[in-house]
Amino acid sequence: MFNPFGCYLLKHKVPDEIFKALSDEVDSVRGQLKHEDFVRENNFAEYLAGRNSYQIRLDDKYAIQNDIYSYVLSLGQHYLEQLNIPKKIRMGSIWINYGYKGDFNPIHTHDALLSGCFYMSQDDGIMQEQESGSHSRATSGIPGMTHFVHDLNYSPLNKFTYSNKFVKGELIMFPSFLTHWVNPFQTDGERVTIAFNILEA
Repeated sequence: MFNPFGCYLLKHKVPDEIFKALSDEVDSVRGQLKHEDFVRENNFAEYLAGRNSYQIRLDDKYAIQNDIYSYVLSLGQHYLEQLNIPKKIRMGSIWINYGYKGDFNPIHTHDALLSGCFYMSQDDGIMQEQESGSHSRATSGIPGMTHFVHDLNYSPLNKFTYSNKFVKGELIMFPSFLTHWVNPFQTDGERVTIAFNILEA
């Protein structure tokens, strides 16, 4: 856990068995995206601010059977315990974001207690696009990164922003009230994350 501004973020390397289970589901769902009926039945976009090509709800039964929910909730409990916050929690929504050229997430927050995402896959072209942008002082404009801002009343005398690099196999968790966004990328590649919400029980 670390606090680049007034609240804490948690980063964690996802255990191999959890990451494999998630990757298998990402691949399985990707194979179904060509079927309009599947997309219509599992589309989660109407509940989200994101402007990704596909935002598909992750199957609850699959997530439970493969210990994905228990893993996420254990990290959520750890986050709260580190801050001495005695709350009971339960799993909220979880969904896969398939992002392609021009896709983005506008500035938004989540209606939950804690939120986060797994970084699943991002191709070399997008990574190069990020690397070329990382030399700029305006890191909050780098494409494909997750950017956080703690206070929209920004003052140059305070550091209120943090840009989290996409690292395949990592998870980041944060308070749901924390404003964040992802800028569009222009590379012909794919950026896949799995986002989630944790609710107070």
